[in-house]
Amino acid sequence: MFTITFHPTSQGAKTATVNLVHNASNTPTPFTFNISGTGIGSTLTLQRGVTTVSNGGIDTISGTISGAVSNLIYTVKTPAP
Repeated sequence: MFTITFHPTSQGAKTATVNLVHNASNTPTPFTFNISGTGIGSTLTLQRGVTTVSNGGIDTISGTISGAVSNLIYTVKTPAP
């Protein structure tokens, strides 16, 4: 028994072929079968509070900071598997 895990790294329907070379005399080698999956890609979401920063975008912060330290917290989210 064996397990094959197929994780496409780009979006959309994907296919692949698996070839198993063996020495069994009653079956042609390689034993070949096809696998398929749907890739979700590597989409990430960057947020500061409720503001979403688009891919390649700029997060513009307005206002004046005078004599104080201010922390900006960003959250990076990935889609659920």
